[in-house]
Amino acid sequence: MTEIRLTDHLKQYLSQKKITAITLDRQMKKVCCAGPPLPSVKAGKPRDQTGFECFSIDHISIYWHRQIKYSKPTLCISVRTFLLMKNIFVYDPDTVCLCSGGQQDG
Repeated sequence: MTEIRLTDHLKQYLSQKKITAITLDRQMKKVCCAGPPLPSVKAGKPRDQTGFECFSIDHISIYWHRQIKYSKPTLCISVRTFLLMKNIFVYDPDTVCLCSGGQQDG
């Protein structure tokens, strides 16, 4: 399975918002011209947990859809500001570019 890394800024954001879970779903999207398709990400648990594997990283529950086919060894999750709003996003740490919009905080 892919190693998942949570940035310190994400951990701080989740703590401030009292969010204890993240869902990575199988709706893969190409967000970068140079990187692989990435799973969708959202704060909270999935409504229907069927098909998800749950594990914990630093006391945060990660719900990973079992049908995700991610080709890289590492996936990072962070928070960024886009249009004056903070949102959670995933990225490939080996292919970081800004063409997906927004700017990573920190």
